[in-house]
Amino acid sequence: MADISLQAELTRPNPFPDDTAFRLVCDMEDPLRKIRDLLSALNYVAQGVEDGGEAIAAIADATRENLKAAEALRGDLFRLSHPNRAVFEKEGWPA
Repeated sequence: MADISLQAELTRPNPFPDDTAFRLVCDMEDPLRKIRDLLSALNYVAQGVEDGGEAIAAIADATRENLKAAEALRGDLFRLSHPNRAVFEKEGWPA
């Protein structure tokens, strides 16, 4: 069986200074992605559970809705705290 760690680890080093809001916003990306992946796995598990599978899926779905809200807030903070915000607001944000 594969060793699965639930602890969030950054996949790449963050080049921004530790004392900036933008650094913290960037550091949120991997933990949010891992939560999304765990919720997908939970839905998959729920499909195989006869008694209580619907409850597991409902918990995962409700949590996913809150995750979407957290990701949207993170996106807003990303744009507001980006070091090159003025340039991107003038020229357009990358897709």
